Amino acid sequence: MEETFESHYCSLHVRKSNTAAIHLYRNTLGFKVHDTEEKYYADDEDALDMRKTLKPGIGKEKLQKTKKDKEKEAKLKEKETVPEPSTEGKKKKKKEKVPKVVPIPEIEEEKKEKAPKAKKKKNKK
Repeated sequence: MEETFESHYCSLHVRKSNTAAIHLYRNTLGFKVHDTEEKYYADDEDALDMRKTLKPGIGKEKLQKTKKDKEKEAKLKEKETVPEPSTEGKKKKKKEKVPKVVPIPEIEEEKKEKAPKAKKKKNKK
């Protein structure tokens, strides 16, 4: 969440009666009760709004620095590789004509294979 989405906190709702989940979120994962939502659930049970504050860790700082560094490098490369266009002494280029696509003639053998076989006429005697 910190590195990918640059989130400051993560939040969730849990039923007030769900002591096992509250224990897991609070004691194991480090969430704290932020607020109580009265009649949050369809059966009118209250919910605890729990949040965990995310610290900007080393991974997040590195990610932010590398993004900024990459942007700076890209701008420098653009300036170095792409000369600024000048209109002095340049002639307009004519559009090049693209040749039409001409179908390749079939080989005689292929024509024979594709041609339908002629039916023989029966002679009546």
